[in-house]
Amino acid sequence: MGMIEYQTLARVGFSAGQIIGLSADQAGARASRLEPVGKSKTMFRATGPIEFKAGETIRLPDDPLSRTMAEKLQGPEAADDETGAGDGETGDGETGDGGALV
Repeated sequence: MGMIEYQTLARVGFSAGQIIGLSADQAGARASRLEPVGKSKTMFRATGPIEFKAGETIRLPDDPLSRTMAEKLQGPEAADDETGAGDGETGDGETGDGGALV
């Protein structure tokens, strides 16, 4: 099962049945509502509602996200978009200052 890493941008919740990849600390804090998937120590199935605060890193199955969920999560494609043209580069090796002399 392919998993994608996301950064939570806002408080986000998942219902029972959700497969999710978590760190040991994250799983420990939610242990009463998680069961391991197979022999994995980082992949879990939620047995009840679970929530994450903004700024946490989680892994979810490589499935399309709902629009609401997509607004609360930043995936790898968003991180790629933030490098390149948004940092003062135009992508052609020139700075994005419009050629103005300073």
